[in-house]
Amino acid sequence: MPPYRTIPTNEEPQGVKRLTTYQDVRRQVENLTPDEQLRLLKELAVTSTLTLSEVLVHPLRSGNVELAGQYRDILLDQENLITVPISLEIAEVAAQLRARQNLRTPDAIQIATAMGEGAMFFLTNDARLAAVPDLKVLVLDAL
Repeated sequence: MPPYRTIPTNEEPQGVKRLTTYQDVRRQVENLTPDEQLRLLKELAVTSTLTLSEVLVHPLRSGNVELAGQYRDILLDQENLITVPISLEIAEVAAQLRARQNLRTPDAIQIATAMGEGAMFFLTNDARLAAVPDLKVLVLDAL
């Protein structure tokens, strides 16, 4: 299994499947109607590999290996979810966010990942993150 999931494009040069990023997918939908774009973008999400370390804690502590495997499959094997590894660029942007916004490291990494992938918004349960000016933040309880 690959370390992260990306969306394959229709181009397969020399028999090798080409992979794309969330940003590439957004560029591909520019020719769609606004309604088609909205429908498609609602179905695409991006997250950091950090999410895996966050969601596996509870099932692993309770010894529920099956649930941990299900969570792993959800994050790494969904066509509409792109899980992005933490790169040097993401780490540097996260550090800048932490310095400017006083964010916790996990939050800064998640926001830096969303920004780096060109996400249109950041969806969270944490109302404190709504103050981040660099990305539109949607708080679930406020929707």
